[in-house]
Amino acid sequence: MRIISVSILRGPNLFSRSRLIRVRLEGATAKPFVAHAAESLAAALQARVGLGAVAEVRRPSTEPGAVDMFYPYVVEEVGRLAGRLALQQVEGDVERLDRLGPGPDRPIDMEEAIATLSALAEEVAPPLLRKLVNGAERRETPLTRLEDGALQLGWGAAQRRVRVAGGRILAEHGEDLGGDAEAVLGGFFGDSGNGRVPVVAITGTNGKSTTTRMVEGILRGHGRAVGLTSTTGVYVNGERILEGDASGPRSARLVLSDERVETAVLEVARGGMLREGLGYDAADVGALLNVQADHLGLKGIDTIEDLARVKSVVVEAVRPDGWSVLNADDPLAVAAKARAGGVPAYFSLRPVEESELLSAHVASGGLALVREPGPEGGVLVVRHGPERYEIIKVGEIPAAFAGAAEFNVANAMAAALIALGLGVPVSVIRSGLAGFASTFEQNPGRLNVVDKEGVRVIVDYAHNPAGLEALGRLIQAVRPQHRRTIGMVTTAGDRRDEDIRQMGALAVDYFDEIYFREDPSRRGRAEGEILKLLMDGALSRGVDERRLHCISHESKAADACLRAAVAGDLVVLTPTEVEAMWRQVQAFERNRSAAAA
Repeated sequence: MRIISVSILRGPNLFSRSRLIRVRLEGATAKPFVAHAAESLAAALQARVGLGAVAEVRRPSTEPGAVDMFYPYVVEEVGRLAGRLALQQVEGDVERLDRLGPGPDRPIDMEEAIATLSALAEEVAPPLLRKLVNGAERRETPLTRLEDGALQLGWGAAQRRVRVAGGRILAEHGEDLGGDAEAVLGGFFGDSGNGRVPVVAITGTNGKSTTTRMVEGILRGHGRAVGLTSTTGVYVNGERILEGDASGPRSARLVLSDERVETAVLEVARGGMLREGLGYDAADVGALLNVQADHLGLKGIDTIEDLARVKSVVVEAVRPDGWSVLNADDPLAVAAKARAGGVPAYFSLRPVEESELLSAHVASGGLALVREPGPEGGVLVVRHGPERYEIIKVGEIPAAFAGAAEFNVANAMAAALIALGLGVPVSVIRSGLAGFASTFEQNPGRLNVVDKEGVRVIVDYAHNPAGLEALGRLIQAVRPQHRRTIGMVTTAGDRRDEDIRQMGALAVDYFDEIYFREDPSRRGRAEGEILKLLMDGALSRGVDERRLHCISHESKAADACLRAAVAGDLVVLTPTEVEAMWRQVQAFERNRSAAAA
């Protein structure tokens, strides 16, 4: 038997609300009863050394030739060693045990195993630290071990930091706080405090980044110091403190460790949840915007229902007194209500009267935010039992393009509901949405518009079929205003062949001239493979091949689109490298002038 992989799930995850260690096993002796025996022993060993934990586990379907071992843990190093010792006790000869970390290289008897684990527990989690952990758990105070060895109690601006040394608890600046863990927690947070700041978590296939930015703008307008995670980085009060894709659990923990943060707004992507779980234990508001086919065939997520179960983790991890914001127009988001925590609050592009779900929800005293008919896209209205009040007219939201950008109408509705769940006044929500124009500075790579020499250019990340369809509806709405539409289209190479072909086919509906590209997002595909699949998809629609162009590199494909355009044209660029693309578009006029000279 051998270990295939080890996953340390540090927060709520696909399998449990609790922290888990997942060990994937394969080989002739890798049977379910062996895995169950090993996980039971791993849990028992930790309990024996004073670090016991329990967890309810939803087991995945078994794959041929592989089994899963799941067990909870309190301290990661102790949990890893307990798993290693348990597998040695149950099976004896196990290959790749090093994936669980260091430990004996041969099976040892139970007495020696307990002594080995006890010695490690004493080193990394002495008795006073365990009391602090237990006291924090009783108060529901988040406790995080930092890289420098300090302990963070609480989050953001409400946190306190201590160290445990020599049987004493020391404050961040060295003050001796004594040896009573409960007294320390009471001194920090009072009789009923727990050191938390409000946490908002937003997931979905499309719209996450825009919605998080809208929420951030509303909250900052309300005077809150906001920590934000997104696909372009980590931000505190608008200042980027970390660049890159930051939609995973590590980035969430970074925001929650920043002492300036009064409210955390977290974009939560599928990959991080699968790899490590959530970066927090519970949110005050969780939002599931939509579930659409993307990333299928990766990491054991093969169907859209599988994907929905992953994304539902965000609303499952909502506090009992929190809000779960759900898209009433998406059946898979609606289905997540059965697992969601807190109070359900729906948003919908349809009036209440057109939906049996919403009619029943509102009639029973539930809250919904809906779009009611009217000029320039209608009006956003809250319905809460017999109560009805207006949030904002769609035409007053610049990012909605007078209702033509329907996806941003939905994003604005989700953002407004989230803000209501945090107690933000309607007037502040209205001002925040009215001030959100989806400029590059406000929302990089999401429906950013610039006019260059009579050519309108849209830069948008649309990277999957559902995203391109949503953008395409906007293109079709504004198409009469333009001479031609020119588009640069691709998708990532780790998507299924049929998804890539679909992107090529969809492009035919929206663009008169199409430039397919593949770099820098081939993700293991051979050179030219993505281009061929995109072309196959487009040609399946019977398009004139003269409308199709293949230029592998992103910047060269974008340059070709821009150079092909003349006054009155609409150019749509869907980049991978968002910031580099925006710089290229901004500099294009100078480049063209230089070339002409």
